Amino acid sequence: MGTALTHGIDLQLIVPSAFAFVAVVACVLGVVSLIKTQANQRIRDRLHDVVADKNDEGINNIILRDMELSAIPLVNRLLGGAKWARRLDTLLLQADIKMRVGTFVVLVLVLGCGSALLVDMVLARPFLAIGVGLILSNVPLLYVKHKKRARTLKFEEQFPDALDMLTPVFRHRSTCCSKRWNGPSHS
Repeated sequence: MGTALTHGIDLQLIVPSAFAFVAVVACVLGVVSLIKTQANQRIRDRLHDVVADKNDEGINNIILRDMELSAIPLVNRLLGGAKWARRLDTLLLQADIKMRVGTFVVLVLVLGCGSALLVDMVLARPFLAIGVGLILSNVPLLYVKHKKRARTLKFEEQFPDALDMLTPVFRHRSTCCSKRWNGPSHS
């Protein structure tokens, strides 16, 4: 075999084994997250029974839908317990990217694994393929960070002008309020 190392290890077996290991770890994390979610759901149900109005369910559903990290329930449960997923959600919001975390994670995984498999098929160099996959899987995250930085710079650029526009309003309000609260003048 052309991909065997000097110690007799076949690299064609290492890559699928690594993917299988990642799949098993993801399944274990999914089961743990599912157990946590079920426990949290029982607590939510008890709280809802005590506090909520039986006739009012509209606003809760809207808020929960907006807080979902993925439209797929299993992926949403997996991401729900991860602190990094909430930080990524905040980053996407700050960058003004209208994409859920689950979609973004799938994009990163497809880009990384797809590019790694493509490089491995074309060049038959698994270590190079893994490196290319890792590098290209970071491209979406770098793009999001760039968008956040550009948006922050634009905000910082416009903020002084906004303050200048609001200053006369505050001055006018403070003079109106001081005349109003000083009471009638006795001359």
